[in-house]
Amino acid sequence: MNARFEWKWNEGDFKRMLSSAKEAQDKAAKLVAADVWANVRQESPVDEGRLAGSWNLSGSGLSYRISTSVEYAEMVHEGTAPHVILPRTPGGVLVFQSNGRTVFAKRVNHPGTPANPYAERAIDATRSRVDEFVNRAFREAFA
Repeated sequence: MNARFEWKWNEGDFKRMLSSAKEAQDKAAKLVAADVWANVRQESPVDEGRLAGSWNLSGSGLSYRISTSVEYAEMVHEGTAPHVILPRTPGGVLVFQSNGRTVFAKRVNHPGTPANPYAERAIDATRSRVDEFVNRAFREAFA
């Protein structure tokens, strides 16, 4: 038997295929970014809830950014060494609650805090689902 198979791409088919592949790629990236964003909100330590509720997701295509304006986010994630806390203004005092009492102090020797790598946990949780997101994006783009 002398069988022969021939396939000819026409330009329109090829352009549609490339467009669908680009759509799938962008959709997969968006799904991954949204999952990391949801996970970082969930994994952020909650005292008052300010950090967990502060995360923003922005971007498009293959470039996304998850950010926060909460100034202590990195210190919680990375931890801190022991350090001295001083009032913001010279001659001022620190005022805080401790064991139900209001405390006034000129300085505080903070013992430091251990690292709480909540962002790493968020990324690891998403990493285990990347194939799921890629498969979903391709199914939807080529449907």
